Amino acid sequence: MKKLSKKELESLVEIAKKHIYPVEARGDLETRDNDSEDFLDVSVWSIKAALAAAYELGKENAGRRGSERKISLQTSSGQEEALSNLWYGGRCDIASFRDAVEDSRTGAEMARNLGRLDLLRKFRLDRETDTRIRLKSTDTLGNVSYLIITK
Repeated sequence: MKKLSKKELESLVEIAKKHIYPVEARGDLETRDNDSEDFLDVSVWSIKAALAAAYELGKENAGRRGSERKISLQTSSGQEEALSNLWYGGRCDIASFRDAVEDSRTGAEMARNLGRLDLLRKFRLDRETDTRIRLKSTDTLGNVSYLIITK
């Protein structure tokens, strides 16, 4: 099974809280290593409703997957750079980077989310339109790079 993003996990917890009363009362879906707290008494119609809601959410998200954000990194002269130039070794990975981008609703939020990652460069919002977000970074030598995200 593919690892779910933070946003996807939050959506599933909300579905569970809405349709399964013991989850709503408990408040989460985290393992507590306690049988009386980890095994819940749940009606089959609650499970059916939660599964149907999760299925509908999956169908809705599948329609958006084709419109996934395009991410490119460019120098100030327009030359493409590899995204992996933004981190060193195991300090970050493409999945964490993509999650930070995909989980952001605005350019400012994206800059904050990327700022929480262990990247070699820090980005700030440079420009945002309805279809594009451009973040700017200047390294210690004065070289400028742009992270361009097409919505």
